[in-house]
This record gives sequence, structure tokens and C-alpha cells, in this order.
Amino acid sequence: MTFCGETNSIKSARARVLVVDDEEDIRNLVSFNLRAAGLDVLTAGDGVAAIERIRTEHPDLIILDLMLPEMDGVSVCELIRKLPEAQHTPVIMLTAWATERARTVGLQAGADDYITKPFSPRELVKRVQSLLAVTALRKQGESKLTVEHLTIDLESCRVTADGRELDLSTEDFRTLTRLFEALIRRLGPSQNYHSRS
Repeated sequence: MTFCGETNSIKSARARVLVVDDEEDIRNLVSFNLRAAGLDVLTAGDGVAAIERIRTEHPDLIILDLMLPEMDGVSVCELIRKLPEAQHTPVIMLTAWATERARTVGLQAGADDYITKPFSPRELVKRVQSLLAVTALRKQGESKLTVEHLTIDLESCRVTADGRELDLSTEDFRTLTRLFEALIRRLGPSQNYHSRS
């Protein structure tokens, strides 16, 4: 069992990512890097087109700009969370709005992650892979992962060690899941690692 974005498993799954941005250069840059990582890519240049593609194409993950014509990214994200076919689809906000207030608004609208422009394409791909892998585990009914005395709850984003809950920020949780991924790749399925729903 792999966790949090092992590249080979994602390549075989051919997950589809919808890139929503009104700037063609950004769409092309993001699309190129995602395809290079083995992902299928859909694109949309505005919010209305994005909703239509989500309803008809059912992407596995959405990268969403905040400042869009027709319908802004916050409204798009809120609508996504109301769509039965997409309410659990991971959303990454990719925007030039770098203020803490903008980040809060994006996350409150239902985004799973928030990346500001200018951005590292490599970092974006890593975050996409991580979210796709966590989503795949959830679809398999696996919500808790345990190594020795450490348990990661994917549903509530809580971590406990020896039964005590750790106070982690979103970034801390993301970092821990990446370390956990590396550990699982080295351990493989064994009595030291198990997952449960």
C-alpha cells in the first residue's frame, strides 16, 4: 500500500486534473508539468466553463484560480462543494492573492490547499500527488494509518502519538504525511504498518 503521492501508482491510475485559470500561460505551464508527472489534464478559462467540465468530465482533482471571469474562484469552490458528484473532489487554490485573508476565504470556501503565485511547478505537482493519494485511500475506506505508536487520521487531519493528540498546523500535517509516505515505501506492508477505517 502506498501513501501520499507515490508517483508510480498515480501514473498507472491516470488521474485527471482540471486546471482552471483565465491566463493561458499559467494553464499551459501547469498542464505541461502535470502531464510530465503522468497525469491527464483538462482545462477551463473561466468559472462557468469549469463547472460544466466538472459536471461532464468528473476530474479527480481541481486546480482553481481565485480571480476568474464570469464566476470567481470562491463561488466556483462553494458550488463544487454542493455538487453531489464533486463535493469530495480535492481543490487546490492557485492564485496571486497572497494575503492571509484571501487564504482564509479560499479554505473556508472548501479548498483543500492554497498556493500563491509565483509558484514552484515541482511543489505544485507534489501537492497534487499527495492529495490524489490521500483521496485514493479514502475511496478504499482507509481513514486511519498507523506506524508503531503514531496514528494519522486522514478524515479529521488529526495525529496522535501514544494516544495523545498532537497540535499540528495544516502545513505540519502535510509534511508529516509526506514523511509517512517515504516510511511506508521503505517498510512495505508489514506488521509495523496497518490501515483501518
